Amino acid sequence: MNTMTTEPNETSETVENTPPLVAETTDTSAADALENLAQSPSQQQQSTTVAAKRKKAFSKRTVEDLAIQPHRAADCFIIPGDASEDGQRYAGTPLDDLRQNLPWGDVHETILTGLLASAEMIKHPDGHGMIAVNKGAPISVYAMGSDESIEFVVENGRQRTRVARVLNERLSFVASWCAQHTEWTTLQARRKHLLSEAGTHEWITEDFVRLVFGTSEFGTAGDRSWIVVKKDKTTEPHTTTFTPVEFWLTLSVAGFNPSLTDNTTLLNMIARQDNRVETPRSIRAANIARLMSADGNGNKLTSDAIGKMTGVSSDTVQNDVRFLQLIPEVQSAIENDRVSQTVVLSGAGRKAGCLFTKVDSTLVPLAEDQQRKIWAALESEYPADADGNLPKIFGTKATNLGLKIQKAVLDGKEWGDAKVEVQESDGNSDATQVAPSSQTPSQTTQANGNPSQTTAQGPSQTAETPSAKPSKGKGTKIDYARYYEHLDRAIDSAADPTESGLTDSIIVERSETRAALTAAKAVLAFIGGDRSALKDVPPVLRDALLAATADAEPVVAPVVPANVKEQSDDLLVTALMNAAQVKSDFAPSECAIGDKLSDGSEPSDDAAHLARNVLAKYKADFAAQSDVGVFYDYVQASLS
Repeated sequence: MNTMTTEPNETSETVENTPPLVAETTDTSAADALENLAQSPSQQQQSTTVAAKRKKAFSKRTVEDLAIQPHRAADCFIIPGDASEDGQRYAGTPLDDLRQNLPWGDVHETILTGLLASAEMIKHPDGHGMIAVNKGAPISVYAMGSDESIEFVVENGRQRTRVARVLNERLSFVASWCAQHTEWTTLQARRKHLLSEAGTHEWITEDFVRLVFGTSEFGTAGDRSWIVVKKDKTTEPHTTTFTPVEFWLTLSVAGFNPSLTDNTTLLNMIARQDNRVETPRSIRAANIARLMSADGNGNKLTSDAIGKMTGVSSDTVQNDVRFLQLIPEVQSAIENDRVSQTVVLSGAGRKAGCLFTKVDSTLVPLAEDQQRKIWAALESEYPADADGNLPKIFGTKATNLGLKIQKAVLDGKEWGDAKVEVQESDGNSDATQVAPSSQTPSQTTQANGNPSQTTAQGPSQTAETPSAKPSKGKGTKIDYARYYEHLDRAIDSAADPTESGLTDSIIVERSETRAALTAAKAVLAFIGGDRSALKDVPPVLRDALLAATADAEPVVAPVVPANVKEQSDDLLVTALMNAAQVKSDFAPSECAIGDKLSDGSEPSDDAAHLARNVLAKYKADFAAQSDVGVFYDYVQASLS
């Protein structure tokens, strides 16, 4: 048995034996697992036994035969919902996750190169010729039917199945090309002239040709060519045939005859997807909507149940449902990264974006005609540059602008007219705005030369002054040092709100506890003379403390050198990008400051320290917000 070992690829793993044919989840589906959560141990054991009997549709001999020979031609696998006749039979069922026709992209090409590089050539099951397999990357399937008629319906591995079929088509093309150009009698000549076809077939690259022909010049010595050349000298003239080595897939059974009326079959399948080829937001949202709708048994799944199985928060699930309530052009804009979800849908604290409104604490989409007017006006504020590049609509500025446009449209005004009014209003507001003063009200009146207007105003003189002041108490003594130490310990031992698997209510509760402890500690530090501590105090409390201190001075943040701030911002953006490359739906807790700037140079110690502190603050501010889009927008807005 010869192994093609040109170069390692992340699609393969070194394995000693063929992977298990039957996955560990064979006997218990997601439906069984969710049902078992509410059952006693004895009930769980009974239901598991029933489930096993229900799913056992094949004899032991059939399963053993599959284990002996788990390799199948790529065309033997059914992709639910694709254009084939078999695929259409499963279209719309819980086995159809809508990912069968994802656009072909660079990730598909990378997978194809990986299959070429890591494939192992073995004898064909019929004993004639060779096939290529990749035992380290089995395709998870549902075995449907019975011993007499068995179908392999793909559960996880749709894109790899598509790639395997394309690979075989390309290998057939190369074999046909060789047969048409018998004048090229050596591998080197074939390689050289096949590369000339790259103009009409962009997938013909040097790497592809090197892997297909397996020459010692371009690959590892001893590599076997994927094109088998046979010369028949018994005929006159002599004939030469070129046959491609077909790539077969290795299967792993995820279950037998799953229910086609139970949406938890779909949920179980989605939860186990590797998602190497990212699922578009529109498809993800459509699947969420299906899961939350009544299935063939009349059952519906909640956003909490879906979130727990798929590893996201209930808020993220709800936002996927709301995504479908946006007009198509806005859905497309979000998927193409033209606009942030925060601007048009919802942001931190479940605030309504400009295409939604809140009714009794529930986010409700505006009518389609209103959405189109608002979106057209918002887009017009972000035109393309001279090169035709469209800027991204994101951040606080875009969010506020969207809400102003929303108000104008809901008031029945054209944005062109309302825009002038908004600009004039903003201009007047800027002209009359007074900077916050560090003086007390009495100091301000004296400075203005109005001694008759004192701060000793009674309840009748202003509606903002409370009619009664809080009691001074009975002079209870407080050991501030011990109080401060206690708060320190409480903060260190406070439960982490970013821990995975928490419900929204627990996340909010833990975040509020941490915020309260931090604010209390900052107040004590302020009383002790540390003016900078007020930066960690909520604005309302900060203003109250400043007003109560006659000699208070504005809290000025330390000046950060420009180059340090620039490097710190660079590190923050890089941390976001790196986290997004690993997983598109990353959480703030998964961001980490690296040791290199975007240009590869090393940052200063001060810049790295500042970046880590700033990121820690962002994480704390967004501990209760699991939507990565909101976190990304918040960081970007803060940097700008």
